[in-house]
Amino acid sequence: MKKLFASFFFPIPLTLALLAAGLLLVHAKWLKFQHSKQIGKIAVVLSALLFLLYSMYGWYPTMKLEYKCEPLHVTQELADGAPYVVAVFGNSYIFDKTLPPTHRFQTVMSTRMFEAARVAHELQQLGIDYTVAVSLPIPQDFQQDFPKEFRLADARYYCGLFGIPPEKVEMIADNCRNSKDEIREFAKYNRKLIIVSSATHVPRLMILAEKCGVEAIAAPAAMDFDRNCPPNGRPIVQNLEFLRQAAYEFLGTLQYKLFW
Repeated sequence: MKKLFASFFFPIPLTLALLAAGLLLVHAKWLKFQHSKQIGKIAVVLSALLFLLYSMYGWYPTMKLEYKCEPLHVTQELADGAPYVVAVFGNSYIFDKTLPPTHRFQTVMSTRMFEAARVAHELQQLGIDYTVAVSLPIPQDFQQDFPKEFRLADARYYCGLFGIPPEKVEMIADNCRNSKDEIREFAKYNRKLIIVSSATHVPRLMILAEKCGVEAIAAPAAMDFDRNCPPNGRPIVQNLEFLRQAAYEFLGTLQYKLFW
């Protein structure tokens, strides 16, 4: 539902709906209520202003989300809470056996795996016990050709590039439909979690972990912005996608807070 709402109502469809309503009020002669043309003109102007605002500053809510959880600096102080589960929340996987194992993780998942391997390597260097647990659910249609063991081998290969032993890398159940299912699977380890996901997604996952009674530390990956040198406010299409991502995360957070 969150994805549906964020995709179809915010930000572009909302401005287009406002524009369409404004044009209807201006040109539909059968609408006879008072001030319909004036209201229509206001709606047209407002839709244009919103589109310009979104395209110039749509990055801002996303940047604020990214810096809600600071990047994890692994220190000896973490040893007090050992052992840890480095919990990698799932994203897209490419169903092509001709590709090298590292290339079967799409960009977002690859950055999450990189962050997880970095954290695990630093824990290992400090002698802190850990397990890397990866979530990578795929559609049922592909599970015969790309079974859990095959995807686990890819994850172990990737982590092995950072010196992580294969026995330290595991994969949770394949039946997770959403983040709530994933956090419940990670909680079965009965250990403190180090949550690894995209920087914009981690704040919502931390709230979810708290709601589930799971102790967790954030390890955000894939940051897009430098808060000391933010974008200059040029109108570009990419800012619309940034705003859609922020809207999706906001709706998810609101759902957890209101309907848990």
